[in-house]
Amino acid sequence: LSRPSSRGEDMLTPGGEKAKRRVAVSAHDGDWSPSGKAASSLCSSAGSEAGVEEPKPTLKDKNANSYMRRNSLAGKLMQAKLVDASSLLKELLMAGRTFDVRHDLEQRGTFEYAEKAPIRERAEAVWAVQSKNNEISVGRELAEAFLMMEIPYPVEENLQVIMRKQCQGRESLDKDDFCRIIIQYEDIVKGKLEHMFKEAAGLDGMVSCKRVPDLLDEVGVPLMCGVKPEILEQLEAQRKSKVNFVEFVNLYEDTYSRAGLTVAEHSRLSDAFESLEDTDGTVSMEELKNILSWNEHLVGLAGESALQSLVEQTARRAMEGRISIDLESWSKGLKTAQSGEKQPPLPPTTRITGSAVLAAARVLHDRIAIGLKGVISKVGSRGRALSMAKTLSIIEEVGYFGATVDSLQHFMQVCKYDDGKTLDFDQLYTLIFRYCNADGFTDLEEADLTALFKRFDNDSSGTLEIGELGPIIRWLGYQPTQYRVYSFAEDFGLHEESQIDLIQFRRMVANYLKLSLKRVREAFAHGSLSGAGGESGIKVGDLGQLLSMVGYESTLDEMETMIQSLGGTDQALDFMTFKKLEINHRRHVRKTMEENGGVTNAEYKKYQSYFHDNQNDGFVAQKAMRALLGKLFPCTSLDRTRHVRIAQLVKAADSDGNGRFDFKEFVWLMNGVTEDMDRDGLVKGLQLKKLLGYTSAEVKQFKDLYSICDEDLSGNIDCEELCSLLSSLIPVEREAKRELEERFCEADCYNNGELDFWEFLTFMRTMQTDNWRNINGVVGKP
Repeated sequence: LSRPSSRGEDMLTPGGEKAKRRVAVSAHDGDWSPSGKAASSLCSSAGSEAGVEEPKPTLKDKNANSYMRRNSLAGKLMQAKLVDASSLLKELLMAGRTFDVRHDLEQRGTFEYAEKAPIRERAEAVWAVQSKNNEISVGRELAEAFLMMEIPYPVEENLQVIMRKQCQGRESLDKDDFCRIIIQYEDIVKGKLEHMFKEAAGLDGMVSCKRVPDLLDEVGVPLMCGVKPEILEQLEAQRKSKVNFVEFVNLYEDTYSRAGLTVAEHSRLSDAFESLEDTDGTVSMEELKNILSWNEHLVGLAGESALQSLVEQTARRAMEGRISIDLESWSKGLKTAQSGEKQPPLPPTTRITGSAVLAAARVLHDRIAIGLKGVISKVGSRGRALSMAKTLSIIEEVGYFGATVDSLQHFMQVCKYDDGKTLDFDQLYTLIFRYCNADGFTDLEEADLTALFKRFDNDSSGTLEIGELGPIIRWLGYQPTQYRVYSFAEDFGLHEESQIDLIQFRRMVANYLKLSLKRVREAFAHGSLSGAGGESGIKVGDLGQLLSMVGYESTLDEMETMIQSLGGTDQALDFMTFKKLEINHRRHVRKTMEENGGVTNAEYKKYQSYFHDNQNDGFVAQKAMRALLGKLFPCTSLDRTRHVRIAQLVKAADSDGNGRFDFKEFVWLMNGVTEDMDRDGLVKGLQLKKLLGYTSAEVKQFKDLYSICDEDLSGNIDCEELCSLLSSLIPVEREAKRELEERFCEADCYNNGELDFWEFLTFMRTMQTDNWRNINGVVGKP
């Protein structure tokens, strides 16, 4: 079965599409085309039929950095140029020439891809490139030859039948055997397609469009959820109700070349692969893992160990030349890998091709689909038709706690589903996939995030410094403490030198929203803020505590307005209602920050009080300002570099240079100092881990320990809380408590009677270094 070069040749071209390429030969001996006709007649298209000349491929198109282009036959023969090697070979063979293919092609000039030559000639051309010492070994070399023949996923059962007959136990093939294997395999595929199509066709020799997706699955192309409606939509756009055999083969080749993936997923994988691939058109195992783990929520549905097992199995199959899209075969392999059965170690240099990446992604989506079915059962849905309410519950269960009816309706429109329509499983999977790809943000929300990102990207580098994380989260409308931002940065795996691009920023905001709502969602699930459960459930009167859990500091006026809008403190409150209110409140906070010069209403009122207590005739003098800053931010006096930056901010705030500050200048200064403290606090907090010699895992353990007392993530605990915390590890009698109080005072740098997390971390390092009361033996750290 000959596969046209306009399909399959570029397995990993974004979108799975590419322009038809014309035959245009520039050689020292004149123009030539395999059919003897003008090149344009070979590749006529809809555009040319309409009298519009097809655009000529650009140099960028010709030299695009994609695996299949370089590792197709032409790419192997001529890395820097595009060559229709099979057609050229035909010309040379007809001329009776004996030649070294590589050398001869390099001398010929530039050729563009043309229509395929007969299969025997293509097989001989592949042999000329792939064979070593006039033979091709069975295994990886044969698999690479199949790949060059644009058969990236040979069916193992079909291939084994042919191999037993042709190889007869041999581990290598000569030229005739290789060509026979290729021809016989193509004959089997063609015969199967013809037989299956004939069985499904009516008296007119055509098959109903609705039957096509199932037929493709039956002939060996397992379709990812979402491909079926994609195919039907494509055929509907062409106003077809039936397809003939040629049209069916075209659809087969298209979906086969994408390993049964949707166009959108194929495009995503293409971009990810091309950004990571090496010069030989392959990626490492770690890079494959990164490509497949693009969204933790979706991948999480496949199971904790599934991803690592899949990466290892893909590498083994690539080494053995057994890449296929037989899901049953992969499933057996995954079960073996996850069973703990010992397998030979993989070489660290194992490389994985583009076709193997697509196959692995197809298998992963199969595991995700199984996981999603489990979620559907968990939310109590058994029928095939999923309502909007059930769909929203499923999205929440997947991990997007902030999902609302409005966001769901947006993605329903993106998928071209009717509002209020029930969804089948394929439609649900497509919706979830698009929702996850957008990190749950609508187009308007994404545009807002992009504008905010650019606002903080002062040097237009396309990245943000890690220190900007705190200020930018504040401008989103949240009001996090320094510790909350630090805790999030640690959980997200950031370090002091991290650079955040727009995509990472969007994903971080989505994760911050998830973590902010996590404890609130758990409280609603238990029906109590304490988590112990309660008959009364959660009331509107609990709203202030709930908003505090998310990280807001609301004024009394704001609270009264929200409570009144919900009907009073005694009214019952559910999670969905709370989410709507939280979104509206966040928008309100952002609006007031714009109006108040970058501070919230709560901060604005606080600054009004500070200003009133320190002003004289409507101004605060520099001396009074320095004293106030020293009181509000005592840590500035302990850090020379920070002290200098604050002094520069003070100078910049005095816009008219009169040595006094009016209220507007005062607010600007207080906001500037707060943002500077947020930036510096996060960076130094992340650096402290390294300075104290702790690993990320150890810091996480301390964070969990610290959070037992600091449930509201305020970032402070007092001595009594610390004694209570440590008493769970070590008996704290009178003498031990006295020692702890002395050590607490030594660790309390700001003498405010509390330890922030960084002081706590330093405190614990001192305790371990001194091995206070054998604490190392208790926690298991020498």
